[in-house]
Amino acid sequence: MIICNIVITCSWRAFENKEEMKSWMTKEFVPDSGEDINKFREYNFAIARKHGEEYFSMTFIKPNTVVLTQRYSSWDEYNGMLELRKHTLNMLKSEGFEVNISDPIEEQYV
Repeated sequence: MIICNIVITCSWRAFENKEEMKSWMTKEFVPDSGEDINKFREYNFAIARKHGEEYFSMTFIKPNTVVLTQRYSSWDEYNGMLELRKHTLNMLKSEGFEVNISDPIEEQYV
C-alpha cells in the first residue's frame, strides 16, 4: 500500500469543523459531482469504490487546515493520479492556499 498526505491551509478564512471547510472547498474549488467534477477527486472516488472509503480520510486542524491521507494499493494506482493531483494542487496554490505534499511511503498490511 502506498500512503501519501497532503496538507492544505486556507490562511484567509477560519472554519469551525472539517465539514464546514470540506463543503466550502468542494463548492468553490474542487467539485465532487456533475460535469465539472474535479478529475483528481473523480480518480480517487473510483479507487474508493474499488477498495473502500477507508483508503481516503481527512483530518481537520482548527481553524483552517486539513490533512488529506490517501492510500493506493499499488504504485500504478499512485502514479495514475500524479498529473491530476498536480493540476488540482497548482490550482489551489494559485487561489492562495498553502499546499504541502509528503513523500509517498510503502506499507505492507496483512
